[in-house]
Amino acid sequence: MTAETKKVLFSYWDGGTGHLTRTMSMANEAKTRGFDVGFITSEKYADWISRESSEYTTYILSNRNPGAKAPPYPFPIYSHAFGHAQRLRGLGFDDTDWLRNVTEREIEILKEFQPDLIINDYRDTIRTSAETLRIPIVGVNKSTGNPDGYTFGWWITPPDNLKIPDCRQSFNKIRKSYGLTPIEDEREMFSGNISVIPSIPEIDPLIGTSKECHYVGLLSHWWNNKSKLEPILYNIPKVFSYIGEKTRPQYGYEQMLTKVVQALPEVGFYIAGDPKKYNGAGLDKPKSQGRVIIENYIPAREVLSECTVVLSHGGAGTVLLALSYGLPIICIGPFTSEQLTFFRWVEKEHAGLIIPHSNKHLERVPAPDLGEGVEIMGHWESEITEGQISSAITKVLSDDSYRRNAKRLATSIQSLGGTKDVFDLAEKLI
Repeated sequence: MTAETKKVLFSYWDGGTGHLTRTMSMANEAKTRGFDVGFITSEKYADWISRESSEYTTYILSNRNPGAKAPPYPFPIYSHAFGHAQRLRGLGFDDTDWLRNVTEREIEILKEFQPDLIINDYRDTIRTSAETLRIPIVGVNKSTGNPDGYTFGWWITPPDNLKIPDCRQSFNKIRKSYGLTPIEDEREMFSGNISVIPSIPEIDPLIGTSKECHYVGLLSHWWNNKSKLEPILYNIPKVFSYIGEKTRPQYGYEQMLTKVVQALPEVGFYIAGDPKKYNGAGLDKPKSQGRVIIENYIPAREVLSECTVVLSHGGAGTVLLALSYGLPIICIGPFTSEQLTFFRWVEKEHAGLIIPHSNKHLERVPAPDLGEGVEIMGHWESEITEGQISSAITKVLSDDSYRRNAKRLATSIQSLGGTKDVFDLAEKLI
């Protein structure tokens, strides 16, 4: 390594693969630009990173508190939170001893790797460690995770007597021990010296954009699996479904989609999901005809160019990818207010439709694990029907304005530079 070689360390939240795919795309850009690349990752995805490149330095450090206990109530199928603290307290981030141990280990890693820059996609603890060592940090976050942005959930006014969880104290106790100023807004822990938003203004508006906040469009989805997909050869409209992940609450989506396939015989379906959950006799004929393809893994980039509509639960990565192909999206059963907040702007642009789990008033359940007197809000049962899904698909297919608006948003996405924009901005920090 020459004296001029710069180092960049990536960190991310290990929930679904959305944060990982964005991070890996940026890592590939960093390698192209001659950076030495390092990762702080949980064990969950460490092998994925190693398979991508043997040149990457990997440090394994969990971003979840193993002492966190299951809540004393069933998880809602739709959770309407008014801030990140509901998630943080539920995951045990109010445990200052655990936070201190994680921060100490992060600082050890940073001293060993000596990065010139950190790029963080929602790892909650890394900003404190970076500021302690005065390492510049780029935060990758939607406006719902940026202090300049539209806080998820707040488009519904919280009831006057609702106590909203707070998790700033535990973080600020650790920050104080390192001589750092306290955070005033919980979203500050996700931001950095600059923040990049993997989106476009039309569907992810900020409130009073600051000079430290930049839209970069789509951070290209990376995936290291290869498929042997037999395409649907019929010249008919095709739907790509990316719903029903096993990590999400289950509400009979597979059974409903089976009936949707039967109700729409002139439509083809690429369905990413567990084939065992789609083993009913109702799909035997459409599968034998090659009108329906069901696989655990379907690379979106292999099929989106021939699709007409995308079904999603509203995850930002899938939504941006679909729109970049000019495809309208039907958001079926978003699971959190973060997804619903984000997708509401897509619906406002008439580039998609939302089918919520319920249109009833939000229910409230005591949540003593999140603090004394705290309640959570949401829906514990889904009212979605196959008829709603079929009608939404038919509506989007028959109304070309959805496709026109999706193409308009695709133009906006394509005007931005994605990972190249991230590093053009990041290199100015070094």
